[in-house]
Amino acid sequence: MKINKQQLNQKGEVEAILAAIVLVVIVVVGYWYVITQRDVVPPETIPMVTTTPEIQELTSTIDTTHWIESSYGNSRLFSFKYPPDWTETLTSGGYYYKPNNDPDYTLYISDPTLNGESVEGLITLVTNNTSQTVLSKTEWDNNGHHIGVLQIRSSDDLALTTFVYVSETPRTLDSRSTEVLHGVLSFMGVYTNTEVNKDPYVEVLESIARTMRFDR
Repeated sequence: MKINKQQLNQKGEVEAILAAIVLVVIVVVGYWYVITQRDVVPPETIPMVTTTPEIQELTSTIDTTHWIESSYGNSRLFSFKYPPDWTETLTSGGYYYKPNNDPDYTLYISDPTLNGESVEGLITLVTNNTSQTVLSKTEWDNNGHHIGVLQIRSSDDLALTTFVYVSETPRTLDSRSTEVLHGVLSFMGVYTNTEVNKDPYVEVLESIARTMRFDR
């Protein structure tokens, strides 16, 4: 079958028309996409922020104005005050303190040493001990001194124990030394009453810590 010149021309015109229609469709669809998408704002990715718990300022409602100056102040290493209804007793191991109306409770104070210990390190040491249960843990700042309070009960000892750690003022050995030494004063309240799950004197211990002064 022979195809004349007129048929070829008609076929070419049809193909040109189809190509033009396709081009128009592409242009229209592309324009529509640009118009409809240009105002669409992709959802903003909000970065996850991990906050570090802040050490709060130590506050207390207990008035320590008329508390008694401890005999430890005579050594000038440190000093603190204790309630007037508590008794201070000196033994070969140092002083201890007891509320007058509760023979089951005793507060022991240790001498501070500039041995590089930190409150954070001592708290970690206690909390990592699997033989005891941590009942509570709190931390404060008092005039630049980091204070940590832990209440624990040992699995093999029914006594409730409260540790209080107070960071010392950093010191150098002498004016010629550039090495800054750090240390922690620690004291411990022991309650042999096995029926309680909270130290009833924890606020008193926190207030004692608030009166701490270091006089090296």
